[in-house]
Amino acid sequence: MPWNRSNIQIAEINQDGTVCSIDNILNQDNVSVIEPRWTYDNSLLYLSDESGYWAFNRYKHKLNEKLISIPGLEFGFPPYILGLRTYCIVPGDGVNIGDIYAIGYKDNKQKLMRIIAGKALLVEEISLHFDYISNILYQNNAIYFTAEKTSHSPVI
Repeated sequence: MPWNRSNIQIAEINQDGTVCSIDNILNQDNVSVIEPRWTYDNSLLYLSDESGYWAFNRYKHKLNEKLISIPGLEFGFPPYILGLRTYCIVPGDGVNIGDIYAIGYKDNKQKLMRIIAGKALLVEEISLHFDYISNILYQNNAIYFTAEKTSHSPVI
């Protein structure tokens, strides 16, 4: 199952469509990765449970690094439902990855978090009046997501 073990590989492809090299980004027992996504600075962002909880990692210039790790704050969902998007990346300046808007869990509650890119990453919670958030997307200079309050129907 993907939550027991998964891996990420990057391959270079020649003009004729053949694969010329493959880099194993992450391939470890009892570690799973979800939601790999290219950022605007050409690094690969993904969520990994290597530390025991879902956290952001980045692969850039053949280096893997934990991007952000905050005790008590977890990002992502176990992949019971394929295709869920738990974060989106807003374009940066080409040097930094850009801000990340992510669904996080803190104190057993879902939160919408903004991870502000720069030399040091800052994390801020965005106050919403919803109990559940999913399928976050950035498009046309706006953030979209599905949200619901237990007392109301889902809304976009």
